[in-house]
Amino acid sequence: NCHKAKGRKKPVDFREELRILNELDKIDGLKDLRPKAIESVFSISENREEITFNGIKLPLYNQRIGSKDHYYFFHEVEVKHIENDEKIQLRPLESKILPLIFNLKKSVQLLPSLGRLDKKEKKVKIFDGQHKAVAQIIGNNRKKIPCLVFVEPEVSKLREVIYEAHTSFVQQR
Repeated sequence: NCHKAKGRKKPVDFREELRILNELDKIDGLKDLRPKAIESVFSISENREEITFNGIKLPLYNQRIGSKDHYYFFHEVEVKHIENDEKIQLRPLESKILPLIFNLKKSVQLLPSLGRLDKKEKKVKIFDGQHKAVAQIIGNNRKKIPCLVFVEPEVSKLREVIYEAHTSFVQQR
């Protein structure tokens, strides 16, 4: 080995790793890659069974808890329509991002990023799965990110759920 950092990697793999590391050096998180999302155009059917999101009709699902409706949809959202959710999740990138990037280059992404559709700003704000979004954008040059998008949820409740998911109910470290 003439280059210690290269180790036993193929030259093409080493070059890709250097490209990704250079990209990661320029950012702290999703907010740097997507500082301002482009507004989305959407409408919800009267019966609340579907949403037309940026010209695509999608089923609208409801998770009823008590007497409250919580609507959401699943879609591969174009990267230009997403941004980091500064109200809910402020985490910077962690060291696990590099292995995640390389994992997603050869493996299926099991869970989508989670976002909320802010009706006022008409933007999809990602509050969970920012690492996956960054990994897909930088590592795989993805132009669309798989997202589960909640339609105008209660932000304070989402903050509480995210906090509990990372403390009391964490399943893996």
